[in-house]
Amino acid sequence: MAMFGVKTMSTTPSLPRFRSGAVARMLRMPVATLRVWERRYAVCSPVLTPSGQRLYSAADVQRLALIQQLVAHGHAIGTLAALSTEALHEVASTHAITVARPRPLDGASSPSWRVHTADAALRERLTRLLGPDLMWVAANEPADVVLQRLGRLLPDDRPTPPPNAARWGVLVRLTAAPARAALEAAGAEVLREPADDDALAAWWQRLCTPHPSPESVAEPAQPTPRPPRWDEATLHAWAGLSTTIACECPRHLAELLLQLGQFEAYSADCASRGPDDEALHRHLQHVSGQARVLLEDALSRVAQAEGLVPPS
Repeated sequence: MAMFGVKTMSTTPSLPRFRSGAVARMLRMPVATLRVWERRYAVCSPVLTPSGQRLYSAADVQRLALIQQLVAHGHAIGTLAALSTEALHEVASTHAITVARPRPLDGASSPSWRVHTADAALRERLTRLLGPDLMWVAANEPADVVLQRLGRLLPDDRPTPPPNAARWGVLVRLTAAPARAALEAAGAEVLREPADDDALAAWWQRLCTPHPSPESVAEPAQPTPRPPRWDEATLHAWAGLSTTIACECPRHLAELLLQLGQFEAYSADCASRGPDDEALHRHLQHVSGQARVLLEDALSRVAQAEGLVPPS
């Protein structure tokens, strides 16, 4: 019998060989996150041994690695979980990214993360959730992650990031919006307390997954809008046409097209203040061009319905 998307040994001819802890280490993912993904979203279907141990196939591991990459690029886990592996690869191709393969296990018992925190309660809780994925180190030792618990942050508080770790996690109970924004701007992954185990596991997963840089996330290729169907003089002529039922649609559509055309040209010629500004105005030009095409088709349809002859 299958439970929660888990296959029993009797229904699976081949026996996968990777246990949960091994898969988590290959993906640099907390075991708790793996369990949440499986229980809540059914991202894959590991084999369940008679003793209750979950075993994952190589295909399961590759699928999890693919989903992990796409989550890092901003996709919702709930949406990805329902897709086939082929569909996931199609989504990945729109980002022009190469999905990283899981790391081979070069030491199954070696921990994935060296972590420091001065908070004993947090350390005890994460040990219970993540177990062998963590190695706790002292403040003066190299660490992959530094975790802090702060009781209250005032608007002017500006905690400084730890000097000895690239990843910085902060749990806070009371915080003003400016202080939280300053924390996040400084690179902290912030979690508001109280938080249940699922929220804590998701917070740890965000800490473990590096945020993609803007350069690494390529926008999906989009077709270039067709050139304008009518010039401004023709649109002005459209606006002056009369109809048998006194319909105002041609005039309104022509006026909208004039405005859109002007904005499209402005966006194309707008002075750039940097790469981000240039990308924004390219996007505005593209969107206004798409809207223009739709309105041109609408005006053509109205003219056909009204029996109007397009102005020369």
